[in-house]
Order: sequence, then C-alpha cells, then structure tokens
Amino acid sequence: MEAVSSGEEKLGAGCLQEMYKHNFAKEVNVVYRITIDVDKCEGCGECVDNCPASVLEMEGGKAVVVNADDCLGCETCVSVCPNEAVTVEEV
Repeated sequence: MEAVSSGEEKLGAGCLQEMYKHNFAKEVNVVYRITIDVDKCEGCGECVDNCPASVLEMEGGKAVVVNADDCLGCETCVSVCPNEAVTVEEV
C-alpha cells in the first residue's frame, strides 16, 4: 500500500524553510514584490511549474504574476529562470 503524502515531500527543504519564514513574515507584514521582465521572458514556464505557491501563470506566451500576495519569497522562480527574467524583492 502506498503512503499518503502530506505534500511536503514535493518541496525542497530550503523552500519549506521559506514557507515557515513566510508564515511568520505575514504576521509581521512582510510583503514580496515579484516582477517578470517581459523582454527577457521567453515563455519556457519553468518559473510557473516550480513555484510552490502558484504565484505565476502563463498568459500570452509569457509568465505573469497572478497571486502576488501568496509569494513565499523563496526565489525558486528566480533560480530556475534561464534568462534572469524574474526578480523577487522584499517591500
């Protein structure tokens, strides 16, 4: 029989740490701004596929921010983008 997954196995340890930090950050009103440079984005979708918070979606062949308030600040999107089109900053 297959074990039931809690979902945490899908996330790397670093991202889990960022999730817990994010939950704390929300309590002290830390907000992250995620930006997609449309001139650099080639629409590969890596950022969309790898974001653990589903902050990004593909629209018109480019990544777009759709759930900015859910950003964990983990910068997974930044690290997987081959064109350095994604930035995340604390505001």
